[in-house]
Amino acid sequence: ADTARIGQLLRMAEADFRNWQMDSMAAHSERASTYAEELIARKLSTEERRIALRMKARSLDLIGRSGTGAAELKSLIEAKELMQDLGDEKAVAHMDEGIASWYDRNGKYAESIRHYRTILAWYKAQGDEQSAAEELNVIGVVYRKSGAYGAAIECHLEALPVFERGGDPAEIAWTNIVIGAVYRAQREPRKS
Repeated sequence: ADTARIGQLLRMAEADFRNWQMDSMAAHSERASTYAEELIARKLSTEERRIALRMKARSLDLIGRSGTGAAELKSLIEAKELMQDLGDEKAVAHMDEGIASWYDRNGKYAESIRHYRTILAWYKAQGDEQSAAEELNVIGVVYRKSGAYGAAIECHLEALPVFERGGDPAEIAWTNIVIGAVYRAQREPRKS
């Protein structure tokens, strides 16, 4: 019953996130986190403890994505550490994405890029070209926002052939849009 209640709150928080209802997302996530803490404090089997820790990490991740303050960053880092302790590399990459996004939202582009590059390396190690190319576009956008236009173009041009090989028209279009955004930022409208 406890995990069902936590799961319901997490589903509500994720729906809030999709609908940009950050206050509701934070409230649902914080309640889920509190319940997960209470559950973790009990005597649990190894598997039950793993489930409770995973739920705690999910709630912390959602709390972290709900804002731009130091408390939100702390939640994201704690979520990542929980997933590292659980040995879930894919979830660690997901948590790193939240941390990278937090730094990006706060204008700390170098730190954001560092975290996004960690995720990129993980996707490449997994042989996941599509996700790696998507990450390259994200990194390129952050580079553009930081004024590093050459690095931005390099990322987007590295991503584009992957999408072209895969025949993904939406990603091809998006990549061309963000390349154009770099040229517009450089005041080179003819190239955009």
